[in-house]
Amino acid sequence: EQFYERAYPADGFGGSAELGMLLRERLKSEWASGALGSMGSGAFPRPSAKRGFWFVLDTELIVYGATEPDARVTIQGKPVRLRPDGTFTLRFYLPDGTQVIDATAVSADGVFKKTITPTVRRETSSTETIEAEARS
Repeated sequence: EQFYERAYPADGFGGSAELGMLLRERLKSEWASGALGSMGSGAFPRPSAKRGFWFVLDTELIVYGATEPDARVTIQGKPVRLRPDGTFTLRFYLPDGTQVIDATAVSADGVFKKTITPTVRRETSSTETIEAEARS
């Protein structure tokens, strides 16, 4: 419970505590069901390996938010389908490097526009060692 309070605060969406609470509860149930934790399972091809041992790891980014249900939202210039309560969740592959994610919401009447641009950096390192043969 404390994890969700820190990770998804109720007022983390521009002062709309109600929308923030709705989104936090939805994500909490998705996380508890394993929907967020198991998205990439089974997606890796089996590489050739020394002595039959292999290990791969990759990263995804979950982008989520909330706005008025009748607003228009774009992320990276592409339209985002909102749920009836105005929330949305998107999943992106996260390669090494810096990713700039432009997100814009426009009110239904076109009067208000807000852009939020998170920047995410991923740097992956890898080491490989071969230990002495296992002793019997």
